[in-house]
Amino acid sequence: MLQTRQDLQYIDLKIDHNSNGWKMMWEWHKQIEILYILEGQGKCYIEDNEYDFAHSDLFVISPYKLHKTELVDKKGFKVLVIIFNLELGDKFPNMDGIDVLEFIKVNYADYSPMIKLDCTEKERLELVFDRMQTEYNSFPKTSLDYLISLLHILIIEINRIYNKQINVNKKCIDEVDLPQIIVESIGYINQNFKQDLNLTRIASVFHINPSYLSREFKKRTDMTVTEFLNSRRIHYARNLLAKTDLKIIEIALDSGYNNIPYFTSVFKKFVGMTPKQFRNKSRARVFAN
Repeated sequence: MLQTRQDLQYIDLKIDHNSNGWKMMWEWHKQIEILYILEGQGKCYIEDNEYDFAHSDLFVISPYKLHKTELVDKKGFKVLVIIFNLELGDKFPNMDGIDVLEFIKVNYADYSPMIKLDCTEKERLELVFDRMQTEYNSFPKTSLDYLISLLHILIIEINRIYNKQINVNKKCIDEVDLPQIIVESIGYINQNFKQDLNLTRIASVFHINPSYLSREFKKRTDMTVTEFLNSRRIHYARNLLAKTDLKIIEIALDSGYNNIPYFTSVFKKFVGMTPKQFRNKSRARVFAN
């Protein structure tokens, strides 16, 4: 159970100094957790993923995600920890009509829980962190309204960082001068992803060796043919789950998957939850609005 101040039961803020023989057990909780590395280095494990972190790295950990941090040397690390209830998002103003916590609630594959900050991003976030610490420690004059406002600003800043990084990645992909065979392969997958496709079949369409296509596709796009095909199919399935009443088995078949357990496994890998969980969360957001 998280230990929080009685006057601030929805948000907890602290600085941890972890060194020497300190060890952390795996934990999970229903709150959102933000970790900002102030000093040192270490490792963070979030379910099946391992991350090496150092000063000014940031983690945003979604609710119910198994996680722990670990020492890598005797010096240890110093970390700012902010933990807050998802319900605090209901208190954020919403004049822009945007749910700034959506990337945490839905946990899209595009969003890594670890963020590498540049100098400008670091300065902007540290200003907010400093104000939050000052306000949190100003007991008994602490204003929950002020803390919530600062938290809202922090989440908006994190959203902007995520969106910038995603746009930069897309721009880099768009600007790459891809060989014609890769461009044509991508076009073929985009048009025929509902069919029973695999590397061998795609290669045969263009009369080339599957090994050559596999090697060149990975080299040029940083994705295997199978990863790209699954990404296209899951993007399509995600829209159907959110916007239609089709049964999950119908969506799987329409997206190109004949094996339903495999569809569920791939969907969870890309989106972070099962198709049923994704649909329920999508519907919950619609009803909430």
